[in-house]
Amino acid sequence: MRDASSDKLSGKVDAHGGECCATCTKSQQCKLRMSLTTMLRNGTTFLGMPNVTEIHRGKQPRRPHHLQDWAAKRKFSQADIARELGADKSLVSRWFSGSTPGLDWQQRLAALFHTEPESLFRHPDDDWIARFLKDRAEDEIERIKATLENAFPRKTGTGS
Repeated sequence: MRDASSDKLSGKVDAHGGECCATCTKSQQCKLRMSLTTMLRNGTTFLGMPNVTEIHRGKQPRRPHHLQDWAAKRKFSQADIARELGADKSLVSRWFSGSTPGLDWQQRLAALFHTEPESLFRHPDDDWIARFLKDRAEDEIERIKATLENAFPRKTGTGS
């Protein structure tokens, strides 16, 4: 077993910032902790970590979409979409399973469904109201809401 007092005299420092402990033999794990601790203290970035955005440049983050709803509303099957877009059936199947289409495919899908790419992330029934209210003044939106609430009051109770 090593003597901690001799480590103090030699100036050896472990990964935790203190003197080397009795079990510290500068193993790979200890060296890694020491280098990470040094980097953190110096404010250095981790050079060993690849730039993830560069590696996955074309990949879209997972984002809930309503492709199935848009397809149902337009009466398109997966095969119809694949044929119309010139896409592989397995790609369309992945979209229907929740994978988010890339930006270029979003553009093509939006054109197929006669809408905007952002609309693919809204239910088709919600999309018309979003487009209707887009670019309207706040007071105009409030008047529209009030008109709709007066024209279609919510039913309360069970009523007979």
